[in-house]
Amino acid sequence: MRGGEGRAPLPIVPPPLPEERLSSWLERVADVYPVSLDELQAHVGWDRPALELEREPVPRDLEYIAVATSNSVERLFAMIFHALPSRYRSLLRWKAGEICPACSHGMQRPPRLRTWSFPFSFWCERHRMALFSCDTRWVSVLGDYWAARRGGEILSRWAMEKDTAGIHVGSVLSLLLSPVRKASPAAP
Repeated sequence: MRGGEGRAPLPIVPPPLPEERLSSWLERVADVYPVSLDELQAHVGWDRPALELEREPVPRDLEYIAVATSNSVERLFAMIFHALPSRYRSLLRWKAGEICPACSHGMQRPPRLRTWSFPFSFWCERHRMALFSCDTRWVSVLGDYWAARRGGEILSRWAMEKDTAGIHVGSVLSLLLSPVRKASPAAP
């Protein structure tokens, strides 16, 4: 029997949150049992690590996950980045760790949303609050949220290949060179 073929679906699976990343959701599924993500992967039988599936989906792996979690393959495809423009995908931070405390309230593991993986995502639109970094002990590093949000919107539109002619170079450079962020690459 290959991987999870012939196995009954997992009896308890938390529903994915809107815009949640596949790797985040699978970690939360593993927490229910309590096993590591690697142990869940071995039980279900998919081959590639979850972060790699977000970059380059393997339909057979997504089918195994869909069967084990009683979800559709289409729902799983909505949790990864394959359909986004290559410009946007090239800017993603695959191991992004910023979270929204309100989205995470009462949860064992804070969820990570797809939109928060973009390098200039500072804001949870649902709760209208700044994202916080687990790495800095729940400290938000931004002082001027509104400027950061506007800069993030400009970069997001550019990465999604919308309004490329409307970007003001000075505005983007001031955001990229802001002292509250790590230095950005010279040419995105």
